[in-house]
Amino acid sequence: MKTQPDGHDPNASDGRVPFDRPTEAERAEALTRMRESFRNPSAETRAFYAALGERPGATGRDAQGRLVRRRADGSLEVLKE
Repeated sequence: MKTQPDGHDPNASDGRVPFDRPTEAERAEALTRMRESFRNPSAETRAFYAALGERPGATGRDAQGRLVRRRADGSLEVLKE
């Protein structure tokens, strides 16, 4: 990666280095961390999605594995058995 003497990358207009610039080892490490964050989300992430699932119109699976949608009154409508 070419940078200016002050360390600035003139091609990183948004302040981020494109994903194709890191080495293969750096990309592999980043993907490993990303997969781990999806497999084991933080408590904050879990709370965010739990709150999202309580909103009217939210869809997901219920305890029986059925596809459901949250109604305005808070109940669940089964969309598909």
